[in-house]
Amino acid sequence: MESIIVGVDWTGVLLGTVLAFGLGWLWYSEAVFGKKWRAGLGSGGVMESRMVMSMVAQVVATFLLAWVIGVTKVHDDIWLAVLVTLMLVAMIKTNGFFSGKTKTTIAIETGYIVAMVVIMLLVQMIL
Repeated sequence: MESIIVGVDWTGVLLGTVLAFGLGWLWYSEAVFGKKWRAGLGSGGVMESRMVMSMVAQVVATFLLAWVIGVTKVHDDIWLAVLVTLMLVAMIKTNGFFSGKTKTTIAIETGYIVAMVVIMLLVQMIL
């Protein structure tokens, strides 16, 4: 447990979380990918009643991803960050295909994951 806590730049983790989550607001806005993303969601669509829980889950997941990226910095293992990113992209694609999302929607979702990781890596490199 110590290897994933000690030495982690928690300022970088928190800043990476905030910046990546903020990117999500822009990424899924009407001005960027929001309309195309929603159009390809399949029968599920976006349910406003689940928005609060969805946002809470997103913040938690974003923090955990930023933490993983912070740990890769401690252990000087950029390839682990690449592997985790590829795994997330593959899981999102799989889930998207099973749930009937369009390729465009899946690409928007996986693109966001890649953009999040890039932001988190940059924050860790700068701090």
